Amino acid sequence: MQKSYFILGFKYRIADKTAKSEAFCDYFDNAVGQSRFVYNAVKESIDKKQENHASFPSKAELSRYLYQDLKVKNPWLKVTVDKFALEKALDEDCSAYAAFLKSQRRRPKFRSKYHSPQSFGTKITNGNIKFDYANGIVELSYLNPRTGKVMQAILHRSLEGPVKAARCIKDRVGDYHVVLFYKVQPKPLPKTEHKIGIDLGLKSHLTCSDGTVIKSQHFIKQNELRHKRTQRNMSSKLECAKKNAKEGGQPRISNNYLKERKKYAKLCRKLKNQRDNHCHQAASRIVSKNQGIVFETLNIKGMLSNHHPAQAVQDACFYKVKQNTKDKAKIAGRTVVEIELWFPRSQLCTKSKQKNSAVKDLSVSSWECQYCHTIIQTEI
Repeated sequence: MQKSYFILGFKYRIADKTAKSEAFCDYFDNAVGQSRFVYNAVKESIDKKQENHASFPSKAELSRYLYQDLKVKNPWLKVTVDKFALEKALDEDCSAYAAFLKSQRRRPKFRSKYHSPQSFGTKITNGNIKFDYANGIVELSYLNPRTGKVMQAILHRSLEGPVKAARCIKDRVGDYHVVLFYKVQPKPLPKTEHKIGIDLGLKSHLTCSDGTVIKSQHFIKQNELRHKRTQRNMSSKLECAKKNAKEGGQPRISNNYLKERKKYAKLCRKLKNQRDNHCHQAASRIVSKNQGIVFETLNIKGMLSNHHPAQAVQDACFYKVKQNTKDKAKIAGRTVVEIELWFPRSQLCTKSKQKNSAVKDLSVSSWECQYCHTIIQTEI
């Protein structure tokens, strides 16, 4: 049965005034630490039951374990953080194991305080998540004017439906963001008879059957020199710290190294934003004009095993383009189909249906059928 609604999220940057306040930073660190503690404790409990070949615990059993065991043995869990952040961590554990048992993802891992980005989530209950567009204020359970911890954010766009959950994030650069998840109803676009087939490639990112070509941007090559320069600076400063360290002691990290590390994190964030923007724009362009969309299926793992095109394959983000197109197509009422992985599409003549195995060479972009003398373009 098709879902009658979808959950989307908008990401807003938290204002510097709030991000630099001691009250907000203390609450964020406590919330992240306690959420991580609950997540790891619940995961350990589930793993022990699976080792003993016991049945998978229900969500009610895990909830009792949280309130009757963890909170009793650890009274500090009741003091500084609202209960919804801890319940959200438990829900994330349940959803992660549900996907694992369905073979949709790998076994969940323990969370670490050394891995970025650090975040905690909360869910809507009795209107505990509010936002004021006029003043740019987002209210959570313990982050509101009543407690003296006001969270101001740059609300650059309004939500299109009721709020369902929220998540506060701190990235590697040190900037804080809040993501508001809301419920949106499907918005079908006007139906059209236009259908399209899409070829994924490296020279041209997307080649459509109607002749439309979306070029590859090669974001890694555009930023490669800056990345290398920053990495060299980081390496030299770290080696200098190791040389000046006492024998058997830990190297003392300098402030200049931390500055270079922050600069490198900004470059990585910029690269990620460029890719995301390109994929979203390409997906929106495809979905808005076509009723039926057909993608080819690529063996990405096999393509990455060849180190020559591996960097270009990673930079192309084939999976993200297809996933964005699928998500937008569901909301817009479009149909997306993926053909079989080993279907020899580029080796078959469109008229005589004869197969030409020589086309497996990647350097061949067009060939002529020996039976009907039709010119076949492999990328269309």
